[in-house]
Amino acid sequence: MLPVRIPMLMYHRIGDTGRDRRYTVAPENFRRQMAYLRDHNYRVVNLAALLRLLNGEESLTANVTVITFDDGFQDTVDHACPILSEFHFPATFFIISSLMGHTNRWMQDAGYPAARLIDWEQARNLDADGFSIGSHTATHPILPELDDDAAKAEIRDSKWRIEDHLSIPVHFFAYP
Repeated sequence: MLPVRIPMLMYHRIGDTGRDRRYTVAPENFRRQMAYLRDHNYRVVNLAALLRLLNGEESLTANVTVITFDDGFQDTVDHACPILSEFHFPATFFIISSLMGHTNRWMQDAGYPAARLIDWEQARNLDADGFSIGSHTATHPILPELDDDAAKAEIRDSKWRIEDHLSIPVHFFAYP
């Protein structure tokens, strides 16, 4: 049996590319990418459905893919969510629990412009709209630079904080 290959489309920002072209996709390009998935009969599933497929609980068909977003940028919610909803595509948003409603501080030292992150109310709205929420650590550190206890705390505390604020279980973690 050949190995199963399932592309996972991971994004950071959907918005004005400006100086941040490495991490940002223009909304019109994102729309074209979603139209490509639709036009080529891709079955877009969330991560929970992907696990069910990989575990044989549901039948795996060709052209399955997953869409995720790291960091929880405001412009992503503003631009990607309406497009995803239009195409009826699920997605998972990996959020940084201690920076909700703040900015991408971890990127600014490297010269990237400040960009707003979503707040807890917006995360609740994402969940209510059928999107999945996952953990992306508490503060977005470079995990290998932390000792084991600090790395575990970043991961554990983020999960617990998200579960506490949103009253949902967090099953997925994206390594920053």
